[in-house]
Amino acid sequence: MKKHATSLLIILFPLLLFSQKEQIDCANIFNEIEALLTQKDTTEALRLFSSLENRDCVIRKGQYRYISRVSFLFGKIEESKTRMLQAVELGILGLSKFHTTTQPTEQEIREKYGTAYINQLKHLSDSILEQRIITHGELIYALRSIYEADQALRRDSITKSCRKYASSQRFQPDTHEIAQDHAQQIMCFNAFYHLDSIILQEFVNIVKKIGYVPGDDQLFGTVEVVPIILHTAHYQFSELDSIYIKSIEKGTISPALYAAYKGYQSEWFQQESSLLFTTYNQVSSDLTEVDIQQINDKRIKLGIPILPATLWNTKLF
Repeated sequence: MKKHATSLLIILFPLLLFSQKEQIDCANIFNEIEALLTQKDTTEALRLFSSLENRDCVIRKGQYRYISRVSFLFGKIEESKTRMLQAVELGILGLSKFHTTTQPTEQEIREKYGTAYINQLKHLSDSILEQRIITHGELIYALRSIYEADQALRRDSITKSCRKYASSQRFQPDTHEIAQDHAQQIMCFNAFYHLDSIILQEFVNIVKKIGYVPGDDQLFGTVEVVPIILHTAHYQFSELDSIYIKSIEKGTISPALYAAYKGYQSEWFQQESSLLFTTYNQVSSDLTEVDIQQINDKRIKLGIPILPATLWNTKLF
């Protein structure tokens, strides 16, 4: 029995490696699409996006939303409608989450698509959502509870104030080197930091049990995991790095999101960022061509947009 299991692993291992590499390759192609759209080369960008469908690519809701919106803005209404329908049919994006509150507006969408078409998609979306609640309801509600608790703590006016103070002072939790008249702010921030770590630990427990971050096909736009992932960067959860890498390889989170997580983490713990996917608007001008090449090589291996892309000028996760 053991021999058969070993033989099966030998057969499957190259396939697993191929699947992992495929998602990285897909991410790099999408980075090229984003660069083309920045250069206003819409035709080539949409052609490349279509080529992703001929590969074993996991296309996330943000990518469908982005392409649909770009198509809409450039007058390619049928292309936009097709991408919207695909995302809903694949069960990765509820209709209410498809377009952002920026242009195009809901009224413009209805005028271009037609009310009957919108109602059809809404009916399909509601039906799929009902199925997701049945099959993944426990996971959805657990993650939603974590998200809401994390957001409520961060939106509280008192914790907002002491977090802002902590950021301005650039100190780490439990520091005792600040003047005594700031003790109240420090106590407030340390209390927030401790409470949020308890909330985020629940997220760590879930993804550790599953082995990866749940994807759009499970959550169907019911939970926003991006803020949770970024907030975990402020803590030293040792298990998360490997879990996030596995999630990239499965296609459930984007390489850019992982890079943003590493950027926040480097900034928070005042460490050097090997990927330099920072939270700053400007990347250091002191980089040599060799430095840039080395950083870009690391980024490409993970499917992260190359320099000068940073957290601030990458369109989506």
